[in-house]
Amino acid sequence: ETPEEQAAAALSGAAQSEPDAPEGAVMCTAWNAEGTMFACGTTACKTHVWSVEEAALRSEAPGALAPSAIRGAPMAGGHLHDVTSCAFSHSGAFLLTSSRDGQAKIWERGSMGKKKPQKKSEKKDRAWRLRGVLSTPADAEALRRQARARRGPVVYAVEQAVWSRDDSVVVAAMSDFTLRAWDAQSCVLLHTMRLHTNKVHVLQCHPFDPRVCVSAGHDGRVAVWDVTRGRCVRHYDGGEFETLVLDCPLFRRARLKIDGGPGSPEIVVTSPDPYAPSGHLAVARDAAVIVAKPEAEGEPGDVIDVDGSAPAPR
Repeated sequence: ETPEEQAAAALSGAAQSEPDAPEGAVMCTAWNAEGTMFACGTTACKTHVWSVEEAALRSEAPGALAPSAIRGAPMAGGHLHDVTSCAFSHSGAFLLTSSRDGQAKIWERGSMGKKKPQKKSEKKDRAWRLRGVLSTPADAEALRRQARARRGPVVYAVEQAVWSRDDSVVVAAMSDFTLRAWDAQSCVLLHTMRLHTNKVHVLQCHPFDPRVCVSAGHDGRVAVWDVTRGRCVRHYDGGEFETLVLDCPLFRRARLKIDGGPGSPEIVVTSPDPYAPSGHLAVARDAAVIVAKPEAEGEPGDVIDVDGSAPAPR
């Protein structure tokens, strides 16, 4: 069976609607890289954002981080269903949210005017405004039909969405077990990637290579993707052991490279914790082998082409 046939079989026997969380429950949270803003997504279809004064964060005085140092920033819009994930871009300029309404959205913060604003206008300037919607034409039309008929969701939910390292691509895990990649600037769908045959609940982009992303889920598969080409470069299948992958910090303190030489068993380190390291043994089956190794002597590993010819540009 192909991955598409396996996924179709799983979908036919699995309900796409999960038990509803309590109204107003918080589904996800995220900090920006500087630690000056944090956000949360709720089952009330809304995302809430707060900013923290930098002076309060830098101060070591007792009580410097007072409630008055944390201010809410309004969102000019929301989703049609539960917000499943939220993530600030690495640059800090944008906020990415995803929802069970089948859409991911990119928000940008309003810029301050030249004149010193009054209190009401200052609150308006801090608002996060919608910059773009990540969807497909078919899903957008389905949502319009849904709104006219006042029916339940007829599109696949977005389980979570993440930024690539350079914020150029957004990758999302869908409830039909596929991954979708969009151009973050134009909001155009680049690829729909199929491999998984059950829910994907782990999705992480590489910490310094914008091309690489890893996914894993309830089918026991861990897959490494080239999101610029929309293809799976390597995957580990633990499904025969009835494995459910619930967390996969593959790239924490690790380096990813493609080894074009003769294959031999490699230890793939997923967590180099000094007290409880973890990993697995990967046996190369072809010339293109992806292995994760800890950083050695401060030198990161190179990512090379599958034929081992030359280093690929970063």
